[in-house]
Parts: sequence; C-alpha cells; structure tokens
Amino acid sequence: MHVVGDAGLLHHLRYLPRAAARFATLPDGSRLPIIGVGTIQMDGFSIPIVYLLEGVTVNLVSVSRLSTEHDICCCFYRNRCQLMLLADGWTGVVGEAVLDDDGIYGLRFLRVAEATA
Repeated sequence: MHVVGDAGLLHHLRYLPRAAARFATLPDGSRLPIIGVGTIQMDGFSIPIVYLLEGVTVNLVSVSRLSTEHDICCCFYRNRCQLMLLADGWTGVVGEAVLDDDGIYGLRFLRVAEATA
C-alpha cells in the first residue's frame, strides 16, 4: 500500500465519503482513516492508487507493489537503495533512496530512464 499525508502530492485526488470510512493499518499497528485516493506523478513516472491518510506524517511507498506493478526491483546497500527498471531485458536505475537517521529510506528521486540504442 502506498500512503501519503499531504493531499498536494496527489493528482486526480478523489475524496472518499466519510460514511464509507475505511482504515489502513500501518507497520506500527496504528489504524488511520483513508480520506482519499489519487496518483503520484514524478518526472514522467506515475504511481496510481496512493491513499491519503488522515494523520500520516511520512509518505510510504510499497516496495512489493513497485516490483509487481512497475517491474522495478530494489537493491539495498548499507545506507542507500537503488531502484532499477527491469523491462524487455533492459535494466536501468530509475530511483534512489537514502537511509535516514530514523531507519527509514527516504526517496531522493524516481524517474523513467531513457533506454539507449
């Protein structure tokens, strides 16, 4: 599940009716209400079905969903992670995250790589 706390990060944001309240369970076990759903657009790359959660203070991207939905694999190193596109036999770095002091990988960039002939 991809989640954000800032509505300004989402394109095509659709707010969900309060009467049909849905909740997301975070890794720490807390449950927060889902108030909307939209798409993140970054340098020609889009991540659809991103949930807007009330009270979230960090933005979370699911590594497993990046893998299954976008053919992106993640290679973790001591203090960083590279995201690589695996498509049609071509591999290229499309993103990078850096390990912060709080133990969370902060996304530094994510973009579609241009294949070279």
